Amino acid sequence: MAKQVERLAKRENRTMSELVREALRRYEGSSARTSDDDLQWAVRLIADWKREQKEKPMSSGELLAESARLAGYGSRQARKLGIKESDIVGIIRKARARHRAS
Repeated sequence: MAKQVERLAKRENRTMSELVREALRRYEGSSARTSDDDLQWAVRLIADWKREQKEKPMSSGELLAESARLAGYGSRQARKLGIKESDIVGIIRKARARHRAS
């Protein structure tokens, strides 16, 4: 299951944390809850994913460098495609709507 969630996160360009937060929000908002099975599943999923992580966490310096590298890449791609910052929210909403429809 952890592998499935990793693939889903990659496909949606989202982090594992984002997916887990969304799943937990949906779970908490669900009126059809019959037991704690779903919550236990989410807890096991998170634990499995953490166990499977083989890389050691980045240092704060490495994290800042990677963040700067990714921000630079994103800026270059946006300029190349003519995307402005004000376009981002709409682009994300459309992409998620397309994904939900498929």
